[in-house]
Amino acid sequence: AVMVAPVIKEGAVMRDVYFPASQLWYDLETFDKVSDGNETLQVSAPLEKLPIYGRGGHIVVRQTPEIYLTQARQNNFSLVVFCGPALTTGTGALFWDDGETDTLTSGEYALVEFTYNLDDDFAGNLVSTVTNRKLRSMPVLQNITVVGLRNSPIEVKIYNKRVAFVYDSSKLLLNVLGVDLDLLRRFLMTWK
Repeated sequence: AVMVAPVIKEGAVMRDVYFPASQLWYDLETFDKVSDGNETLQVSAPLEKLPIYGRGGHIVVRQTPEIYLTQARQNNFSLVVFCGPALTTGTGALFWDDGETDTLTSGEYALVEFTYNLDDDFAGNLVSTVTNRKLRSMPVLQNITVVGLRNSPIEVKIYNKRVAFVYDSSKLLLNVLGVDLDLLRRFLMTWK
């Protein structure tokens, strides 16, 4: 779902990146479409910006970084759905544990799976499924961004209630901000 393309030569600020075929690729920071796939592009890679790309057909969970992991683990999540033409479905997942113990053995972790579906008019839905919820708490899902929507929705609903959203027609972005969803509970977001 994510491709990281660091500079591998000392002092270089550009590098060639091959984008595999059959997928759209987006800049993970700006959400600009970078490639339709099956091509090599020279990309900017200055010291202060690591080139990271999201692949169409996938859902990526993000969290604001901090210097210390214990601080970062308290930050809320955001979800980025990378879709586009002919990408009518996509998936992603979040594994979350206490960050300290062997939770795979004890089973004390949360596993949340995400799926999106689009129709021909780019109306769609995003659903979460909690497949393991043996944690008492975790940060909430604060923001959802859907990248690659050709048409602005007329309404967005979460739990069948209308929510505020912003559509950026120049970047084909749907942003739903401040939703504060409990990820240990299934949610459904729809747009049309």
